[in-house]
Amino acid sequence: MSNNQVYNGNQLRIRSSRNRGGSLLIDLPIGTRLTLGFLAAALIASMVAGIIGLQRSQSLSQQSEFYRSILTTNTSLNTGTQYLQLIKTESQTILDLIQTPNPSVETLKADKTALQDLIQRYDNLLNGYISKDVLSKHQEQKNILAITGQADTITHQQDILAGSAKRTWQTHKNSLIEVMRYFDNNDVTRAKNLQKVQVELTNSDAASAIRALIQYNSRLTDSIQAAESIQSQNQIITTIIGSIIAFIVIVIIGLVISGTIVRRLQQLRQVTQAVEQGQLDRRVNVIGRDEIADVSGSVNAMLEAIVGLLDETRNQRDALTNAAEHLFSDMRVVSAGDLRINAPVSNDPIGMLANAFNFTVGRFRRFLQRTKTTAEQLDVIARQQVERSESFTQSLLLVKTNHKSTSTLPGKDVEVVSGSGASFKADNQQTALLNQLSQTRELIQQVANEEIVQRLRSTLRLAEQATNTIDRLTNLPQTASALNMGPDELRTHFQEDLRTLSNLNQRIAREMQTSQKSSARGFQEIEKEMAQIMNKAQLLKTQNSDGSIPRANTEALQEMIKHSTQFANDVHAMARQVNHLAQEVRTGIVNFQLDTVDSGGNLPALSQPTFAQSSPSNVQLPGRNKTMNLLETY
Repeated sequence: MSNNQVYNGNQLRIRSSRNRGGSLLIDLPIGTRLTLGFLAAALIASMVAGIIGLQRSQSLSQQSEFYRSILTTNTSLNTGTQYLQLIKTESQTILDLIQTPNPSVETLKADKTALQDLIQRYDNLLNGYISKDVLSKHQEQKNILAITGQADTITHQQDILAGSAKRTWQTHKNSLIEVMRYFDNNDVTRAKNLQKVQVELTNSDAASAIRALIQYNSRLTDSIQAAESIQSQNQIITTIIGSIIAFIVIVIIGLVISGTIVRRLQQLRQVTQAVEQGQLDRRVNVIGRDEIADVSGSVNAMLEAIVGLLDETRNQRDALTNAAEHLFSDMRVVSAGDLRINAPVSNDPIGMLANAFNFTVGRFRRFLQRTKTTAEQLDVIARQQVERSESFTQSLLLVKTNHKSTSTLPGKDVEVVSGSGASFKADNQQTALLNQLSQTRELIQQVANEEIVQRLRSTLRLAEQATNTIDRLTNLPQTASALNMGPDELRTHFQEDLRTLSNLNQRIAREMQTSQKSSARGFQEIEKEMAQIMNKAQLLKTQNSDGSIPRANTEALQEMIKHSTQFANDVHAMARQVNHLAQEVRTGIVNFQLDTVDSGGNLPALSQPTFAQSSPSNVQLPGRNKTMNLLETY
């Protein structure tokens, strides 16, 4: 008996054991064995019931035969009694006929012939009874009466009564012969005396003996009934004993047949329980060639296959553990900050995880590169804005210096050089310059909006979560060893962490792209506005250098210079804020590459940007403090 199983792409052939022993009974199939057991039990029960029934029928047959014999005997004895009565009557008739004066010879002869015939019949009847109908001649009848324990007594009584009847009849017969001889000699006197003295008396004795036999047969019926009662009781006892014997034999047969099944099933159960407790070296002893032997052989073959599969699984687990250790080593390298690592890829499940790990690390490497590029762009934009604010401040300083020199000339009044048309044009230019400064300030507020700062903070938090995820992947071997995780569960946890890391990478990329686009648009708008302001300031400076400023526009010019100074301060503060954010982004990248999860969890929080906020003390721009002091004295 063989069976084919498929495991891990390999076909395993399970073949049962053929080394079997046993007896003829065990070699039979279980169905045939049970059928033979049931047939044997039914045969035993049938034999017991048949034997008991046969004995009962034989007993009843013997009893009925006994009753029939008694009935026949009684009939015969009653007939004998009638014969004796007829003999007595016939002898008296002959005697009376002889005493008549002219007896009829033919009648006398007929009466004598009748008397002789009656004597012969009674003699045959009595001899037949003694030779055939007595109990001593019927052993089966004696056996029936033997149950009561009085068979010999009853037989002896019958023999005595039969002997008495025989003797009385013989005496009566002799008397009749003597009388017949007197009848033949016509000796009436002697015949009459003999008839009166001997024949009648012996006839009475013979009749009494016959009646005694008839009464004996009546009493014999009671003995038969007593024997029948005792035999019925014995029959009941025999039935009970036979049933008990049959039950014991059937139980023995059942135990023998069930023992061939139960013992081996118990052994099979013991082996399976031992295997359940870890004793994989236990095997079932295969005995016989029936179904249980086939199952036992199949169980042994299955255990062999299981042991082989366990060895193969153990080897695969060791290989998987080694590959996982290499992969976790690469993860620890990535957690240390080196994103240049590439795990070796193979066709096993760990190789697939390594491929996914390489893909995630590559995406994270590209994200860090884009973040670094964004930080550098923010740094460049901040430096450009600082340089432009410095240039704009220098231009305002020159305008302020020229205005002071013009307003402090002694003894000289300010005259209007141009006409009313030129003065109106200068006022319009100053008003347009002030409006454009207000718009530029609003753009600066948009660029320094809290939403951008919040996005940068969100980006840093996502980076921190990514660091935590990588650290969790690094500690996954220790966690798996502590929790006794299997390869499938370990691979599931690893894939979940990789998906989490990939999602964090995508979210960080989206946040950085959004922040970069918003900052780029804001700085482009600021750059355009600054270019327009610079052109208008240069034009206004040229006009102011060509002639003196009217007194009506002095206050407007002062207001414009004041707003320009405030605008320059805002631009400078914004540039410092952008520079600070760029440094924080670079710091976050360095922390991700160098620090552990604990240091990554302590990243500094970004300060809320405001336009009245002072610049950070760790950022020093050359030549800025001197220029700001000059502007504040205006």
